[in-house]
Amino acid sequence: MAHATATQPGSGEVGPNYADHPELAIAAVIYMMSRFPTIRSPALARAIREHLSLIDADPRLPPELRDCCHQVKEEWRSYELLCAVDSVAAH
Repeated sequence: MAHATATQPGSGEVGPNYADHPELAIAAVIYMMSRFPTIRSPALARAIREHLSLIDADPRLPPELRDCCHQVKEEWRSYELLCAVDSVAAH
């Protein structure tokens, strides 16, 4: 599978081209969710939530997928906050 990348506006960084290839956001969020039980980082939970928001907002994607992302993205906000608390408590 070819990887579509684009320069992120204003950053000079190359990253996934979600605007032209929304399926990359879906693949990324599935991968990140699979890693979360091992990593349990607030940054990873935030990235998952942000990707779910991207998918939810993309009208090209099936409404069932968008609705599912909409329903679970706030749960990931809770995971982000819980991981941050766990991180502080561990130090």
